[in-house]
Amino acid sequence: MIRSDFPDIKWLKSMVSGQIKVTDPSGKLIKPKWPNCIINATTSSAYRPDVQGPISIFMNISGNSYCSTGGPTATISDDFFYVTNKNQEYTLTIEPDQPAETLNIHLGEDLSLQVLSGLITPTDQILNDSYGLTSENIGFANRLYRKDDTLAGIVKCLYADHKNGNLSSLKLDEYNYQLMVYLLSQHRQILKEVRKLPAAKASTRIELHRRLSYSLDYLHSHQNQSIDLQKLADEAFLSKYHFLRLFKVTFGCSPYQYLQRLRLQRAFSLLKSKEIPVNQIAIQLGFENATSFSRLFFQRFGASPTRYRRSLFA
Repeated sequence: MIRSDFPDIKWLKSMVSGQIKVTDPSGKLIKPKWPNCIINATTSSAYRPDVQGPISIFMNISGNSYCSTGGPTATISDDFFYVTNKNQEYTLTIEPDQPAETLNIHLGEDLSLQVLSGLITPTDQILNDSYGLTSENIGFANRLYRKDDTLAGIVKCLYADHKNGNLSSLKLDEYNYQLMVYLLSQHRQILKEVRKLPAAKASTRIELHRRLSYSLDYLHSHQNQSIDLQKLADEAFLSKYHFLRLFKVTFGCSPYQYLQRLRLQRAFSLLKSKEIPVNQIAIQLGFENATSFSRLFFQRFGASPTRYRRSLFA
């Protein structure tokens, strides 16, 4: 199923709550199951509070949307995506007069169950008590994930097939299978991060990781702004230096190094356009000036931003 608009919020909540009765062909009452659904909508305003759904991937082709699942609200730019779990309440917002083109993918219950049942291992279920892992439903971490080359490739093909009218039900099932496999690989990476945390109890490690993820979301959402260590620690509900130590242990770098890496990754995307001057890119990324941006870029990649851009169009 592909929609170019969001379903009516009252109808959706009535379906979830069971107020709307659904029957099978014989007239027997049945519990409705979520189908595979893509919402590719362009809108300048949306507010969808406290919605329950299937495993869902929220992302945008352009513009920003905002999602929360009980913790801080994450800003979903076109570089990131956000994941919610089956039957988990989320609130999705698109600000008035800030148009966004969504590509929100809701993974059908039957397919999700079948794929996960065939792919998860006992190792994946270690966090059963706190992340809700069972053989039927893995609880993916609610946080912003960067669109890497693997996900970008899947989304590019899916979006092209959709726009060209070639996205059949069979193809959509295949794309959703690929997405489930991808999400599981991301989940396993997070398990590795959790195990690095210096706490005896698994539940404590999970809670610390959840808090650190809040600080990651803040970095991702405000990477073009001035950010101090105290603010990040506050986002994680930790003392400043306890936060700094745990962040380094978990992610292998300091928050400052992580932020610089984010900005440079964004720089690669912006430099692919000839229209934005390098000094404006530096400002967009949050650098004090073009000189500091160019210096860091050269230190990391051995070429200035201008030279790198020229190589793209040579």
